[in-house]
Amino acid sequence: MEQSGTRLYSLTRHDIKTLSLASVGGALEFYDFVIFAFFALVIGERFFPADLPDWLRQLQTFALFAAGYLARPLGGDYFSALRG
Repeated sequence: MEQSGTRLYSLTRHDIKTLSLASVGGALEFYDFVIFAFFALVIGERFFPADLPDWLRQLQTFALFAAGYLARPLGGDYFSALRG
């Protein structure tokens, strides 16, 4: 039953492709976040000096992740401008 003022819309093939690719992109981004969170302790031990307190190494590790996470949209803008 259709409500008044509501229009039903069927998805086109292009809509389905767009939704699928957006979902895959979101899943990969979430996967990247989860893997980094699981290995944050190991990354901190391997990439930062051993004489630092554990909490500071952990903070630097998450700051490194945040820098990469914030740089992604900038890189996307840059490379999309190159493509023209």
